[in-house]
Amino acid sequence: MIDGEVYRVASLIAKANATENVRFAVGISHSKDEPDILKEMRTADKRMYEDKKRYYEEHPDRIYRQ
Repeated sequence: MIDGEVYRVASLIAKANATENVRFAVGISHSKDEPDILKEMRTADKRMYEDKKRYYEEHPDRIYRQ
C-alpha cells in the first residue's frame, strides 16, 4: 500500500514541476513499528521543510518571502 501512496505523491510532484506556477513541498513518513502518530507527523513535517529548503537552494530566484 505504501508504494502506491509514494507513487501518487511522486506523480503529483511531477505534474507540479511541469507547470510554471505550481509548487509545493512534500514530507511523508510511514512506519509499521511506530505507534505514535504524532511522532510520524513530526517526521513528515520535518521532511517537508527539508524539501522546501532544498527547492529554494536550487531556485533562489523563486523565494518570495524573506
